[in-house]
Amino acid sequence: MARKLRIQLEGGVYHVISRGTNREDIFKDDRDRLRFFDILDYTVQKHKWIIYSYCLMNNHYHLLIETPLANLSKGMHLLNSVYCRKFNRRHGRVGTLLQERFRSLLVTEQSYLLELTRYIVLNPVRAQFVQKPQEWMWSSYRATIGLEEPPPFLRADLLLKFFSEHKLRAREHFKAFVLKGLESYLEYLKRNKENGDGYNWGIDKLQQFHKQLAFETREKRPTLNQIFRKVIERGIIEAVYKWGYTHTEIGKHLGVHRSTVSRRASNWKKSIVKVELITTS
Repeated sequence: MARKLRIQLEGGVYHVISRGTNREDIFKDDRDRLRFFDILDYTVQKHKWIIYSYCLMNNHYHLLIETPLANLSKGMHLLNSVYCRKFNRRHGRVGTLLQERFRSLLVTEQSYLLELTRYIVLNPVRAQFVQKPQEWMWSSYRATIGLEEPPPFLRADLLLKFFSEHKLRAREHFKAFVLKGLESYLEYLKRNKENGDGYNWGIDKLQQFHKQLAFETREKRPTLNQIFRKVIERGIIEAVYKWGYTHTEIGKHLGVHRSTVSRRASNWKKSIVKVELITTS
């Protein structure tokens, strides 16, 4: 049976979901996640994408993407194929890592975009990985509300303008919007009868997909690498601030760009300063 074509628009905004084959984890540890960020950054630059929000789970990831050049499929092919090669090489595996047919929902209005952003950053809470969205280190929520510097590919500034022209006020409004959670993603879709993936996906099918996704994520026991996901970040801090290794040296050892190391070190330094201020006040 022939595949139905995706609708690809100049300036189109899409909620993209890409999952591991056979429910397999696509991120084994923080090093994989940092490598994915590097590849995503390259893809964004090459295809001129705009990323409004993201969330990396264990066996799938979410992106909210604007495509000024109508090149969603080309960009996703680059992102997933390069990441698969890097992942397989590192973990000594062969074969497909990600499902070939990623899911995408076309965003048709501003309120829908905001609702999707909330849905994306609340995924770790729904999956019972954390109790609060700011506790998950691998979504755009922390950067959007100012808890850490945004990665180079994230345009949190554009998202915040939907809430206020004043940055601090916009962050507070966004934080309140996410935490309030007035209505669920599925309820919104049912009310507005949106279609997805560039063709008529159907609300019932979408609901079944997200329920299954939540069930798989909740039921699967995390690996030891996932439980100790902060070890790499702590190692970066020790290497930089205790032993004086350069960001370039650490990046070469981890197989990531030095800017990624710099960002992680900077974020942890800021958090340490905040803790010291609290404990000494």
